[in-house]
Amino acid sequence: MERYYHSAVIAVISTHANRASLVGPMLKRHELTTLHFRSCAHFMQHTPAQAVDLIIIEGYTLTQTEIQFLNSMRDGSVEAPPIIAVAGSQDDRLASIALKEGADDFMRKPLQSSELMARIERSLRQSLSARLTRTQFGCFEFLIDQRQLLHQGKHVRLRPREFDLMLCLFQNEGRVVAREVLLVNVWQTVPSLPTRSIDTYVSRLRKRFALDG
Repeated sequence: MERYYHSAVIAVISTHANRASLVGPMLKRHELTTLHFRSCAHFMQHTPAQAVDLIIIEGYTLTQTEIQFLNSMRDGSVEAPPIIAVAGSQDDRLASIALKEGADDFMRKPLQSSELMARIERSLRQSLSARLTRTQFGCFEFLIDQRQLLHQGKHVRLRPREFDLMLCLFQNEGRVVAREVLLVNVWQTVPSLPTRSIDTYVSRLRKRFALDG
Protein backbone atom coordinates (compact mmCIF):
# COMPACT_ATOMS: atom_id res chain seq x y z
CA MET A 1 0.00 0.00 0.00
CA GLU A 2 1.85 2.99 -1.29
CA ARG A 3 0.15 5.42 1.02
CA TYR A 4 1.65 3.75 4.06
CA TYR A 5 5.05 3.29 2.44
CA HIS A 6 5.64 6.92 1.64
CA SER A 7 4.20 8.23 4.90
CA ALA A 8 6.53 6.03 6.94
CA VAL A 9 10.05 6.31 8.31
CA ILE A 10 11.86 2.98 8.72
CA ALA A 11 14.93 2.49 10.92
CA VAL A 12 17.34 -0.20 9.72
CA ILE A 13 19.72 -1.38 12.44
CA SER A 14 22.38 -3.45 10.68
CA THR A 15 24.54 -5.29 13.22
CA HIS A 16 26.25 -7.71 10.85
CA ALA A 17 29.96 -6.89 11.32
CA ASN A 18 31.95 -6.32 8.13
CA ARG A 19 28.96 -6.99 5.88
CA ALA A 20 26.81 -4.48 4.05
CA SER A 21 23.11 -4.35 4.76
CA LEU A 22 20.89 -6.37 2.43
CA VAL A 23 17.70 -4.76 3.67
CA GLY A 24 18.79 -1.17 3.05
CA PRO A 25 19.23 -1.47 -0.75
CA MET A 26 15.89 -3.29 -1.06
CA LEU A 27 14.08 -0.47 0.70
CA LYS A 28 15.93 2.11 -1.37
CA ARG A 29 14.77 0.47 -4.61
CA HIS A 30 11.20 0.93 -3.40
CA GLU A 31 11.92 4.59 -2.51
CA LEU A 32 11.13 4.14 1.17
CA THR A 33 12.36 6.66 3.72
CA THR A 34 15.02 4.92 5.81
CA LEU A 35 17.48 5.81 8.53
CA HIS A 36 20.50 3.54 8.99
CA PHE A 37 22.20 2.63 12.26
CA ARG A 38 25.19 0.42 13.02
CA SER A 39 23.91 -0.85 16.36
CA CYS A 40 20.96 -0.72 18.74
CA ALA A 41 22.96 1.65 20.95
CA HIS A 42 23.55 3.94 17.96
CA PHE A 43 19.80 4.02 17.32
CA MET A 44 18.96 4.73 20.97
CA GLN A 45 21.53 7.51 21.10
CA HIS A 46 20.29 9.38 18.05
CA THR A 47 16.59 8.62 17.60
CA PRO A 48 13.59 8.33 19.95
CA ALA A 49 11.62 5.19 19.17
CA GLN A 50 8.43 7.17 18.54
CA ALA A 51 10.17 9.05 15.71
CA VAL A 52 10.04 6.03 13.40
CA ASP A 53 7.18 3.85 12.18
CA LEU A 54 9.05 0.56 11.87
CA ILE A 55 12.35 -0.90 13.09
CA ILE A 56 14.20 -3.63 11.21
CA ILE A 57 17.07 -5.31 13.07
CA GLU A 58 19.36 -7.08 10.61
CA GLY A 59 22.27 -9.31 11.58
CA TYR A 60 23.69 -12.82 11.58
CA THR A 61 22.11 -13.79 14.88
CA LEU A 62 20.51 -12.16 17.92
CA THR A 63 23.07 -11.16 20.53
CA GLN A 64 22.27 -10.44 24.16
CA THR A 65 22.49 -6.73 23.36
CA GLU A 66 19.80 -7.03 20.69
CA ILE A 67 17.60 -9.13 22.95
CA GLN A 68 17.89 -6.46 25.64
CA PHE A 69 16.94 -3.86 23.02
CA LEU A 70 13.82 -5.85 22.09
CA ASN A 71 12.92 -6.14 25.77
CA SER A 72 13.32 -2.38 26.27
CA MET A 73 11.01 -1.64 23.35
CA ARG A 74 8.29 -3.77 24.91
CA ASP A 75 8.57 -2.93 28.61
CA GLY A 76 5.98 -0.15 28.39
CA SER A 77 8.39 2.71 29.13
CA VAL A 78 8.42 3.92 25.50
CA GLU A 79 5.86 4.03 22.71
CA ALA A 80 7.59 1.65 20.34
CA PRO A 81 6.83 0.86 16.68
CA PRO A 82 6.62 -2.65 15.19
CA ILE A 83 9.94 -4.51 14.96
CA ILE A 84 11.02 -7.03 12.30
CA ALA A 85 14.09 -9.14 13.11
CA VAL A 86 16.15 -10.46 10.17
CA ALA A 87 18.89 -13.04 10.73
CA GLY A 88 21.37 -14.93 8.58
CA SER A 89 21.97 -17.82 10.95
CA GLN A 90 20.13 -21.06 10.29
CA ASP A 91 19.61 -21.68 14.02
CA ASP A 92 16.02 -22.90 14.28
CA ARG A 93 15.64 -21.32 17.72
CA LEU A 94 16.09 -17.74 16.51
CA ALA A 95 12.53 -17.17 15.33
CA SER A 96 10.97 -18.21 18.64
CA ILE A 97 13.57 -16.23 20.61
CA ALA A 98 13.00 -13.07 18.57
CA LEU A 99 9.21 -13.26 18.83
CA LYS A 100 9.29 -14.13 22.53
CA GLU A 101 11.65 -11.27 23.39
CA GLY A 102 9.66 -8.56 21.62
CA ALA A 103 9.94 -8.72 17.82
CA ASP A 104 6.65 -8.58 15.90
CA ASP A 105 7.95 -10.57 12.95
CA PHE A 106 10.99 -12.63 11.98
CA MET A 107 12.65 -13.35 8.64
CA ARG A 108 15.63 -15.49 7.71
CA LYS A 109 18.16 -14.74 4.99
CA PRO A 110 18.37 -15.06 2.05
CA LEU A 111 15.56 -12.56 1.67
CA GLN A 112 13.01 -12.35 -1.09
CA SER A 113 12.27 -8.70 -1.85
CA SER A 114 8.58 -9.33 -2.50
CA GLU A 115 8.13 -11.09 0.83
CA LEU A 116 10.02 -8.40 2.73
CA MET A 117 7.87 -5.68 1.17
CA ALA A 118 4.69 -7.61 1.98
CA ARG A 119 5.70 -7.95 5.62
CA ILE A 120 6.67 -4.29 5.84
CA GLU A 121 3.33 -3.34 4.32
CA ARG A 122 1.47 -5.43 6.88
CA SER A 123 3.40 -3.93 9.79
CA LEU A 124 2.88 -0.36 8.57
CA ARG A 125 -0.79 -0.93 7.85
CA GLN A 126 -1.33 -2.09 11.41
CA SER A 127 0.63 0.74 13.00
CA LEU A 128 -0.29 3.68 10.78
CA SER A 129 -3.78 3.13 9.42
CA ALA A 130 -5.68 4.73 12.32
CA ARG A 131 -3.49 7.81 12.35
CA LEU A 132 -3.19 8.29 8.60
CA THR A 133 -6.85 7.86 7.78
CA ARG A 134 -7.82 10.89 9.85
CA THR A 135 -7.59 14.01 7.68
CA GLN A 136 -10.15 16.40 9.22
CA PHE A 137 -9.19 18.48 12.25
CA GLY A 138 -11.76 21.14 13.08
CA CYS A 139 -11.70 23.75 10.32
CA PHE A 140 -8.63 22.13 8.73
CA GLU A 141 -8.94 19.37 6.13
CA PHE A 142 -5.92 17.73 4.52
CA LEU A 143 -6.31 16.31 1.01
CA ILE A 144 -3.51 13.77 1.24
CA ASP A 145 -3.37 12.55 -2.35
CA GLN A 146 -3.46 16.08 -3.77
CA ARG A 147 -1.20 17.39 -0.97
CA GLN A 148 -3.54 20.32 -0.43
CA LEU A 149 -4.99 21.96 2.67
CA LEU A 150 -8.49 23.33 3.11
CA HIS A 151 -8.98 25.91 5.86
CA GLN A 152 -12.62 26.75 6.55
CA GLY A 153 -13.46 25.13 3.21
CA LYS A 154 -11.02 27.22 1.19
CA HIS A 155 -7.81 26.07 -0.48
CA VAL A 156 -4.65 27.33 1.19
CA ARG A 157 -1.34 27.50 -0.62
CA LEU A 158 1.44 25.80 1.32
CA ARG A 159 4.97 24.83 0.53
CA PRO A 160 5.53 21.05 0.54
CA ARG A 161 7.41 21.14 3.84
CA GLU A 162 4.77 23.36 5.43
CA PHE A 163 2.10 20.86 4.40
CA ASP A 164 4.10 17.94 5.83
CA LEU A 165 4.78 19.80 9.07
CA MET A 166 1.16 20.77 9.65
CA LEU A 167 -0.05 17.27 8.81
CA CYS A 168 2.45 15.68 11.18
CA LEU A 169 1.46 18.02 14.02
CA PHE A 170 -2.28 17.58 13.50
CA GLN A 171 -2.03 13.79 13.16
CA ASN A 172 -0.26 13.76 16.51
CA GLU A 173 -2.87 16.02 18.09
CA GLY A 174 -2.83 15.82 21.88
CA ARG A 175 0.69 14.37 21.98
CA VAL A 176 3.99 16.11 22.61
CA VAL A 177 5.81 15.89 19.28
CA ALA A 178 9.53 15.80 19.91
CA ARG A 179 11.86 17.87 17.76
CA GLU A 180 13.53 14.63 16.66
CA VAL A 181 10.21 13.28 15.39
CA LEU A 182 9.75 16.33 13.17
CA LEU A 183 13.31 16.12 11.84
CA VAL A 184 12.77 12.49 10.85
CA ASN A 185 9.22 12.71 9.50
CA VAL A 186 9.25 16.14 7.86
CA TRP A 187 12.89 16.97 7.18
CA GLN A 188 13.82 13.30 6.71
CA THR A 189 17.24 13.79 8.22
CA VAL A 190 19.27 12.45 11.12
CA PRO A 191 17.49 13.72 14.25
CA SER A 192 20.71 14.75 15.98
CA LEU A 193 21.42 17.32 13.25
CA PRO A 194 21.16 20.84 14.74
CA THR A 195 18.75 23.14 12.93
CA ARG A 196 16.63 26.20 13.58
CA SER A 197 14.34 25.50 10.64
CA ILE A 198 11.70 23.88 12.83
CA ASP A 199 11.29 26.98 14.99
CA THR A 200 11.05 29.20 11.93
CA TYR A 201 8.44 27.03 10.18
CA VAL A 202 6.31 26.48 13.30
CA SER A 203 6.34 30.17 14.22
CA ARG A 204 5.31 31.17 10.70
CA LEU A 205 2.44 28.67 10.55
CA ARG A 206 1.15 29.49 14.04
CA LYS A 207 1.05 33.16 13.14
CA ARG A 208 -0.54 32.58 9.73
CA PHE A 209 -3.40 30.45 11.06
CA ALA A 210 -3.71 32.17 14.46
CA LEU A 211 -2.83 28.97 16.31
CA ASP A 212 -1.32 30.72 19.33
CA GLY A 213 -3.59 29.54 22.11
